Amino acid sequence: MSNDIARFETIRNGNAKDMDITAYVGGDRGGRAVQFTIGKQYASLSENQLRVLVELLESRLDGRISATESFEKLTIPTQTGNAGVSDS
Repeated sequence: MSNDIARFETIRNGNAKDMDITAYVGGDRGGRAVQFTIGKQYASLSENQLRVLVELLESRLDGRISATESFEKLTIPTQTGNAGVSDS
């Protein structure tokens, strides 16, 4: 089962695509998840991965993550345990 819950219009002109958000249950690994679709490409995130994404976006909005400073890219695996962004 799935439900389209939002469409974000892009702020760029040209080839940039809008982003659709779909909530769903089931899938390859089961459980509840969220799918982000841009154009015809999509990524599906578990609830734990989505929580980490929200933390990262909040860090960007709060100025803790800059577009011009060095930042070690994180890889957030699909997991069932508690996920989160740590300072270590």
